[in-house]
Amino acid sequence: MTQYRTTSGSIYIQNLNATINSLLQVGADKPGSARAGALAGSLYHRFQILGRISDGEQALALLDRIPDDVIDIRTQRQRAILRTGYHRFDEALTDLNAASSKGRPLNSDDPSLRGIALARGDYASIRDDFAKAGEPSEKFAELVLRGNLAALEGDLSIASLQFYRAQSVYSDSSPYQLAWLYAQQGIALERFGFCDKARVFFDAAIERLPGYALALDHLGECLLWEGQLDAARPIYAQLIEQTGNPEYLGAMAVLEVEAGNAGRGEDYRKRAIAGYQHILDLESVTWSQHAAEFYLAIDDPKQALVQARNNLDNRNDVLSLMLFARVAHANDMDREACDALRKIQASGLRPPEIERWKGQLPRSCASTLPATSG
Repeated sequence: MTQYRTTSGSIYIQNLNATINSLLQVGADKPGSARAGALAGSLYHRFQILGRISDGEQALALLDRIPDDVIDIRTQRQRAILRTGYHRFDEALTDLNAASSKGRPLNSDDPSLRGIALARGDYASIRDDFAKAGEPSEKFAELVLRGNLAALEGDLSIASLQFYRAQSVYSDSSPYQLAWLYAQQGIALERFGFCDKARVFFDAAIERLPGYALALDHLGECLLWEGQLDAARPIYAQLIEQTGNPEYLGAMAVLEVEAGNAGRGEDYRKRAIAGYQHILDLESVTWSQHAAEFYLAIDDPKQALVQARNNLDNRNDVLSLMLFARVAHANDMDREACDALRKIQASGLRPPEIERWKGQLPRSCASTLPATSG
């Protein structure tokens, strides 16, 4: 914070809250309001920062109800971004193509198209991006993308170099993008098993933007992984209160069981199951990956399999394939698990999760996966 000044994180969030409140006061949430797009954008941004599920749901609902024949180009592209964030990729592509037909042509470098391709595991369409994963750029977002692509290729050194380059070209006053960048570097380190180093970046992100849910989430995950249960507990308590996301109820359930508090763990487990049932009813493709991880963590492999299949039907990226392989192995479905691992191998990518989750994969085929160069 002393080396590069941005707007105070707390002031940034206060201003965002004020914007949302003023838009609500003028009726931007009413059907047909010309300000619906502005309100949806602000709500979704608060969801990105604080992780409050109700904000994201309201933002998407505001844009979903705008008829296709009256939506303008800017709002339609905005809706595509939100639908992508909720893993509704076909609808997002429909929006992008419709906006293009109205006079804003798409090209292969469009960040929305590349984001969808990456999320779906359509790596062939972004082959050129992988080829440039180690190259410099003057664009902040491009460097972050290249850093994450390098991580998927199993190269932590190149990933970290690109994140450092992104910090070097940043020139905005917003604290959000820098907090997001620090979280990306922290997540990369965590994925490669360096939680001690990752926590430095999560702390930096939270210092830059207090309450930043993405950084708090992974900080809690690292502390839980390291067995620092007393340090992780208040973080998950904050996230439960702040977000309404059952993922953190599930994490607290695991934490309390590990701490020897079986009764508390069972209470959190029941609340997490009820929470997942609710959000899966609303947006099943959005939350199926998280739900599969939760059910796997609480030793309910059958429910984990339902959610992992649902996720894989919508996404064939290497991380979804890895999750399915773990879940399939837990259900004594090693042939299916090995099929998923062979698809990862065929992709040519070397995500660090290969090493992290080898203990949850069939020995018969996990040993054939390539090692990372972290």
